[in-house]
Amino acid sequence: MGEHLRADPNDPHRILAELPASVYVSVNFDPLLEWALKANGRAPQQLLTPWRHRRGPPSVDKQARTRPSAQSPLVFHAFGTFGAETEDGLVLTQDDYFDYLIQATAARLIPARVESALVDNSLLFLGFRLTDWHFRVLFRLMMSLPGRERLKQYCHVAVQLDPDMQRMVDVEGAKAYLAEYFGKEANIDIYWGSPEDFLVALRDELAAAGDLGVEDRPRSD
Repeated sequence: MGEHLRADPNDPHRILAELPASVYVSVNFDPLLEWALKANGRAPQQLLTPWRHRRGPPSVDKQARTRPSAQSPLVFHAFGTFGAETEDGLVLTQDDYFDYLIQATAARLIPARVESALVDNSLLFLGFRLTDWHFRVLFRLMMSLPGRERLKQYCHVAVQLDPDMQRMVDVEGAKAYLAEYFGKEANIDIYWGSPEDFLVALRDELAAAGDLGVEDRPRSD
């Protein structure tokens, strides 16, 4: 996998691994982001939430070896990850989503480092539709976090593929509704296009500004 990432300069995971962020929140079950970070010479720290056992942040935070930094970022798998010892934490069914949201909100199961990163930074939502379950549950969870009002102090971007033309009668109306709703709720601007196109443009802009390199200093974005 690392060889593939090095061979394709426009691979989305490779570009994400080049961004100088110290906290990544992933809704994927696979370790592709961690592989990309390692291929880029970084040392990712994987974090999970043992939501089925209702264990809180102290037990989760102990998994982190060092303070999050651009060189050693946290990768928080919000809905679990594949693995013999972690598969009971996967959020798969509709009932799982409801149970996860209720338990994570009531028992404060999101690690403190991740909570802080989600409410005190500009955020980039990438790789899913704003109407899918992954995003809807993650967004509602964010709206329940302490300090959520600070989200409106930052500008956020959601990279969103066009709504399915075959399933919606009024596509433009749906796009306008989503833009208004998320803009009002959390100051999220929607970029209508593919994640690949957005990331390539973002990388080129950061490189031109000289802000693409990963330095060994704390960051939380």
